[in-house]
Amino acid sequence: GGSRNWMDDEESSRDLLKKRDQRSRSRGRRDEHRSRSRGRRDDHRSRSRDRRDDRRGDRRNDRRDDRRDDRDYDRKDERDYDRRNDRRDDRRDGNRDDRKDDRRDDHRDDRRDDGRRDEPRKDDDGRRDETRKDFDGRRDEPRKDDELRGSRSRDKREEPPPAPPADPPPLDFTEKLLIRFLQTKQDKPILEQLEVLQQDEFKKLPIEDLLKSVIGKADRTTPLYKQVESFLIQYKLSSA
Repeated sequence: GGSRNWMDDEESSRDLLKKRDQRSRSRGRRDEHRSRSRGRRDDHRSRSRDRRDDRRGDRRNDRRDDRRDDRDYDRKDERDYDRRNDRRDDRRDGNRDDRKDDRRDDHRDDRRDDGRRDEPRKDDDGRRDETRKDFDGRRDEPRKDDELRGSRSRDKREEPPPAPPADPPPLDFTEKLLIRFLQTKQDKPILEQLEVLQQDEFKKLPIEDLLKSVIGKADRTTPLYKQVESFLIQYKLSSA
């Protein structure tokens, strides 16, 4: 072969440079593509990581809110339970106080009834003594006036006032009990009221005479308990 020409060398070097440039450009494009794809991949990973973190944060926040709501519900239930127990205790205490007040009132009424049951006899005795003292004092007053005024006062002596009517004799417990029963049944028919007189508690009373008196009078305007009371008083006065 012949010797190479410098032009051939120039062409070959030019081709080599061109190929080198092409390779470098292709390598640059490849590197740029790789970098872009790597950037996109990193962006996608970061976005997915952010979404995953967001979902985790949401779930964490949801669980925290659920726990808070559960605690709130528990506190509310406890408050409701406490209020319910307080109302129940208040009702129980109120009922206990009411029962205690009722018992106290019953005891007070019993003591008052016992005192009233014994009062008539004392009052009657006191009234008799007072009437006797008043009558004795009034009977002695004209004599003192005669001694002071002289003979002229004897002519003008005033007669002593008449003695006040004696109080009716007091009724005993059985008689009062009978009258009380008849008062409670005064709205019932007369036959049902007369059945009260046939009870065993009143056997000691003069029931036969009482029935004869009531049936003989046939008084339908006066209540039966008043007729029985007047009969018992008259019976005591007659038997005294």
